[in-house]
Amino acid sequence: MIKKWKKFEDKTREMIKGFNPESEVYKNVFLRGKLSKGRRQVDVKLVDPSNYDFIAFECKDYKRPVDIPVIEAFNTKLQDIGAKKGSIVSNSPYTSTAVNMASELGIDLLALVDTEDKDIKTKLYASSMISDTMIKGMSLSVSTSSAFKGTVSTDPKVIKLVVDNGKTATAYEVFARLWNENQLTRKPGSYIYTPPNQNQKQILTLEGETLTVDTLQFYYDVVERHFIGNIEIINAKGIYNVKETSFQTREITTEEIVAYEKEKIWKELTPEEAKKVSVTFGLTCASIMPETLDL
Repeated sequence: MIKKWKKFEDKTREMIKGFNPESEVYKNVFLRGKLSKGRRQVDVKLVDPSNYDFIAFECKDYKRPVDIPVIEAFNTKLQDIGAKKGSIVSNSPYTSTAVNMASELGIDLLALVDTEDKDIKTKLYASSMISDTMIKGMSLSVSTSSAFKGTVSTDPKVIKLVVDNGKTATAYEVFARLWNENQLTRKPGSYIYTPPNQNQKQILTLEGETLTVDTLQFYYDVVERHFIGNIEIINAKGIYNVKETSFQTREITTEEIVAYEKEKIWKELTPEEAKKVSVTFGLTCASIMPETLDL
């Protein structure tokens, strides 16, 4: 049975070698200390083939967060062995004070990510922003010179239009189809849409009488709303750098993003805030209007 900490060291060497195929990467190396004159052990050693300098990696498979004493001890080892650079690879979080000290000493703090390995604890989430274009409001204007008896509603969800083949649909349903099929302007602003063939447009009165109209126009407002949140990385293998908040990988898959579901729980930003924010992923979409008919 291979011990868990040894498996973590093997995994570390495997990933480092994978991202540095031209370098020599060794595990469990012993070096003579320049200061101590003693035997010092290095978990993983990467040798730069261009100048034969090396980077030392210290692996920590702890249950508790890595704190300052680990940073101090590793920094002393680096000075003793004369490494070009040093990195700690942890399977648990780092304390904020450990991050601060490592940054000052030039030590990289890393974490392995492997969503297929149950023994690798690190989970990644990516900051994301949804920019959603949607209808803020819509109204209908109808005029006719025809004489008629009855009542005509001004509510787009009540007034019915005669569409192809004598079918009827509410003005709201017709407008929703136009919007969802990308036949209307989708940039933020206020607009008027006049359907073609005005002389052929017909509506129904509330009493069911067919009425030919002179003009029929939709007035609508388009807005863009912005939402920010985090999405989970569900398929990835690589190395995460804590200080740089960067992730080195060859492939990545995130959880499915359903815009209208995320918008219920994510924080909404003002347009000014959205211009300043930096995120890993950005999603641009246009909200579908509900209650459409297959006309």
